[in-house]
Amino acid sequence: MKLGKCEKYLIAVLLFALLLRLVFFTGGDHSDSLLYFIYADEIVDGTYKPTSNHFSSRIGLIYPQAWIYRLFGLNDFTSNIFTLLASLAGIVLIFYFGKFLFNEKTGIIAALLLSFYPLDVIFSTRLMPDFPSAFFMALAVFLFLKAEKSPAKSRIYYLACGLSLGISYLIKEIAVIMVFFFVAYVIYKRKFRKEYFLIVAGFAVLLLLEFWHSYAFTGNILFRHTQIESEEVNYVLETYSNYFTPFGMISRLFFHWPFTMLNDIHYGLFFIFIFIALYYSITNRKDNTNILLIWLITLMLYLNFGTLSTQRYIPIPLTVKFLSIITFPSLLLLANFLSNKEKIITKIIMPATLLLLFFSSIGFIYLSNDRTLIDEVKEIYPFVESQNKEIYTDERTQMVLNYLSGFSDKKNIKSFNKFDFLAEDKNTIVDLRNKHDVFVLVNRAMIDGLPILYKDIEFPDQINNIPKNWQIKKEVGQGDKKVIVYYVP
Repeated sequence: MKLGKCEKYLIAVLLFALLLRLVFFTGGDHSDSLLYFIYADEIVDGTYKPTSNHFSSRIGLIYPQAWIYRLFGLNDFTSNIFTLLASLAGIVLIFYFGKFLFNEKTGIIAALLLSFYPLDVIFSTRLMPDFPSAFFMALAVFLFLKAEKSPAKSRIYYLACGLSLGISYLIKEIAVIMVFFFVAYVIYKRKFRKEYFLIVAGFAVLLLLEFWHSYAFTGNILFRHTQIESEEVNYVLETYSNYFTPFGMISRLFFHWPFTMLNDIHYGLFFIFIFIALYYSITNRKDNTNILLIWLITLMLYLNFGTLSTQRYIPIPLTVKFLSIITFPSLLLLANFLSNKEKIITKIIMPATLLLLFFSSIGFIYLSNDRTLIDEVKEIYPFVESQNKEIYTDERTQMVLNYLSGFSDKKNIKSFNKFDFLAEDKNTIVDLRNKHDVFVLVNRAMIDGLPILYKDIEFPDQINNIPKNWQIKKEVGQGDKKVIVYYVP
């Protein structure tokens, strides 16, 4: 098949995007992705069981990751290739989306924008559910709009739309808010087709799969919902307690997202131009831009004003990666604005905007701390691996060390604390005063950082008041990222 000019441009954009993501490879971290690695490895070993942590029920993420482990083994690249593939697939999808709604020029500009969008690049090589889920949400909208304009194949497209939305839901539950887009679309078009029930049928197939999985492992088909209402809601209540004061609630609902959009390094300068494109699209409304506006605004309204819980009002916590669900409509609106045929846009605004966004984004990606979260632990790991004595460290660092070992179950690596914020007695502490002829690894990033997230977390007294007889054996990093291994005689 002979490739057209735009398809050749798309391949060039894809190659550039892949190179950029490999150069700025992020890899695993000590937080969410680490848990997904553990659950995927447990599936491979046959020891998997859903826990109170709602991450363990995101089967649309952890089962594909387990499949990758089975095929290619466990290392930092295979642990994060799923999101990389989703990121590259997103570039292809946004090209065809722009081409479908507008023209090939819009599609290429949208693909180019997504190729160096800092949020997507930074998280494209870390196993997180937000970005694969956002891809399948966007694919569902694309298939839906294809069905609307292809009567002969509409049933296949509507069913595929529901299946795609279901996959997105299995990856991350936030996908259910797409119902607001479909309701707003029906109101906008003032028509309802009986074929829309095929979307529900497609989604129901994947929902039933989750019910079966939950019942098989827990006996409760609504186990995932139970997890969210207990674990995640309680986490928000404890960690984001400022949301539940009058001033904090007003600030969260009306100021936090705009401030973050314009100031967070993960978005670069993109939202400045997205807001300009948004204004342009509202004042020059056309049918296809109206659809994108409906898509963007309905999701953004729920992110800002919606609730995490179905039982009480719990605002969704402000986390930069959550805006991945509006990436597609945002960049499509911006690409449509930049591809306008007005001379001032074609000659000046479009090239200037692309150049500014490109060079600034490379700088923001380079400066991001997300790419180096466990670098110090990786650097000190060879020393840890070579030791036969017991090594005590914090629970989170122990998990990272186990991951770096390929989950080889190194029994000499132990945690000196365990924390469960759902338990009445949240902390279990090892008394290091009774430990001799052992190593203690102190990871300052965890010791200083975890109490910010979990105010009740505790560590042994010796960790912040190092005894004089402890001897430094290995030290890497600087300042608040320093990792030190002590020998305790």
